[in-house]
Amino acid sequence: MNRLRVIALGLAILIAPESRAAEPSAADKALLEKVSQKLIAVADPAPGFEWPPDFQVIANPSINAFATCEEKDGKKFPQIRVFSGMMDKVFRGDEDMLALVIGHEIGHIIRGHIQVNAKRDRTEFLRITYGRDEEIEADVTGAELMLKAGFNLKKGLKYIDQMNGLGLTYSSLEGLAADHPSWNDRLAKIDKSRERLWKSLSAFENGTALLLVEQYALAEECFDRVVKEYPDCYEAWVNLGNACLMRYFDKFDLDDIKDFDVGHVMTPGFYTRVDSIPTRGRDDKLWKKAVAALNKALELNKNLTLARSNLGLAYLFHPEEKDVPKAIEFMQTAANMSPLDQKVAPIHDGTILLNLGAAYFAAGDEKKGFLNVDRALEAGRRLTRDGKLETDRVLDSARNYTVAMVLSRRKSEKDNKIALSMFKRFLITTNSASIWWEAAYDQYKDLSKRLAVAAEPKESFKPEVEPLRTVISHKLKSGAEVKLTDDFADVRKRLGEGLPNSVIPGSNLKRVRYGKEGVDLIVNDSVVAICVVSPDAAPITFRGKGTASSVSFDLKVGMSAEAMAQALGQGERQILTDPNVEFTYFRDQGVAVRQSRDKKVAEIVLATIPTRSRR
Repeated sequence: MNRLRVIALGLAILIAPESRAAEPSAADKALLEKVSQKLIAVADPAPGFEWPPDFQVIANPSINAFATCEEKDGKKFPQIRVFSGMMDKVFRGDEDMLALVIGHEIGHIIRGHIQVNAKRDRTEFLRITYGRDEEIEADVTGAELMLKAGFNLKKGLKYIDQMNGLGLTYSSLEGLAADHPSWNDRLAKIDKSRERLWKSLSAFENGTALLLVEQYALAEECFDRVVKEYPDCYEAWVNLGNACLMRYFDKFDLDDIKDFDVGHVMTPGFYTRVDSIPTRGRDDKLWKKAVAALNKALELNKNLTLARSNLGLAYLFHPEEKDVPKAIEFMQTAANMSPLDQKVAPIHDGTILLNLGAAYFAAGDEKKGFLNVDRALEAGRRLTRDGKLETDRVLDSARNYTVAMVLSRRKSEKDNKIALSMFKRFLITTNSASIWWEAAYDQYKDLSKRLAVAAEPKESFKPEVEPLRTVISHKLKSGAEVKLTDDFADVRKRLGEGLPNSVIPGSNLKRVRYGKEGVDLIVNDSVVAICVVSPDAAPITFRGKGTASSVSFDLKVGMSAEAMAQALGQGERQILTDPNVEFTYFRDQGVAVRQSRDKKVAEIVLATIPTRSRR
């Protein structure tokens, strides 16, 4: 007996290892029998398979359901299995939610997805990319079946709320590493009556993911889209303000940091963007847009802790002159609200306190400054006890900078020596691409001179390879920008039709060439990879990690592999669409590079290449 391909709903395992599966109840078995028979009654038999499939609830505490097939005596017997954990924790006797899932699994069988497909499965990248299309096909087929069978689609879609409530969700961008699309992308296809809603929610999720990887300009675009569609969405206004505020900070140079003369601060979600380095200096327009968005959020909901915290940060770094009293007013209110606000993550508790401490130091109140930065450090230590070591390190590092800055200005030699030690620890433990690092080194050097101690050179603190931000979009020669997960219909409006070639014959996956731009796009309904194939194409520009980083690097087709390695370090071997063509993949940056025989860069691909499918 041979088992064919298994298609599962792709749900994360939430059950602890020591959990034991309960035997399926008679009620669950009866519910599955009732729902499956109503669906099969309106489904056409799948060609090449024995019909109908066999349906069973099996004892397993995990959250999952799947379709598979067994072959015996030359015949193919399809099967659909639902785990008892899913029946207990998700469906709970609800016919419509179960019908949506069982219809989806029947859709996999009807569409032939459980058959082995050598072209589709030849690489992991192709398998999961093609698999996301299969999931959409199964979703649409399943929704059609449940409607024909008399089930309620709107009630069935509550199943997705259940899954989100269990934490089984991710954005479209994160979904590039998964063989299932994000829930909101799937809902946009299933629930056409509310397509606008699901696309806006998808944009919100993508914007949040972009903030986390420091793609601030792209995040700003996502949240602009959300507030345009839903102007009362105060969470989107907060995140829009956050994105603009981080773009504002990202344009600072070392003189700006010295001029403000404020300790090290942190902003929730302040991570990277991908566009070329902008003109340095304070950008009044970005600051005003950030403040306007945050104030709009507070108009809609006055109880937003993060909006107040970020407004305080904005006034601490006002482009004309820092407004410390106003900054403290917003930050202190946020610090008072934070412990009672269930929507504030533990890391934000520490961040709010750290920034409040920096504001009090800027006001000359050292007592309250030390009180709050120490409370921030304690919040970080609580996170460490929960296993979040990186969070504690970042808070501790920021505290070191701020406290060292305060102690370095005292006349006490003892305090100055402590400050020197803290600056040195900051330089060792902090990302050297950050503008704060540069400011710390200058203060360390000045303090060393004052104490008659030899300062170590910058290079002794820096890593061999500077950390670079993840690349998600590419600005073309024409000035147009293309981002992974962009709707390809929108891309065609900007770039034209291009010259398409099938990646997998008979599938929706194509490689579309734009010769004038020197790029190929691998697409289905959206952009899944961006391939730079010509020396005449615009370079891929990398930016150093960390706020206001001055580190940048341009990667071009035709440059030497040695120069590439000096900037990007060592990558891993991976394949994309052809198992015979090998790439060097830099996972942290999201870039794959194919080299020519003469050790030149022959092709650059922006893509997410999974090590395995995500469940």
